[in-house]
Amino acid sequence: MNPLLTYFPEWKRELWQPWRDDAACAGRAHEMSDPRRAKALCRNCPVLAACRAWADRCAAHGEDRSGEVLAGETPSERGARRRTTPSPPEGNAA
Repeated sequence: MNPLLTYFPEWKRELWQPWRDDAACAGRAHEMSDPRRAKALCRNCPVLAACRAWADRCAAHGEDRSGEVLAGETPSERGARRRTTPSPPEGNAA
């Protein structure tokens, strides 16, 4: 395990490590600061579903990563989706 991950809470480590290296944005943090470029990267990402589950789990723990595009959604788009989509039962997020 990456030693930096030990700083994350256990629930976040479980969802982060298995899929993050395969994300379209891996190593491209500079592009993720521009919402249009970030959304373009996310559009065809092979781990989009896992990223969305991680973003939702972060929000459930009070960490919505304000201002960041995650899983192709801005914070307001994530909030709107969560309000209209029922959450899966705990333990089935990824």
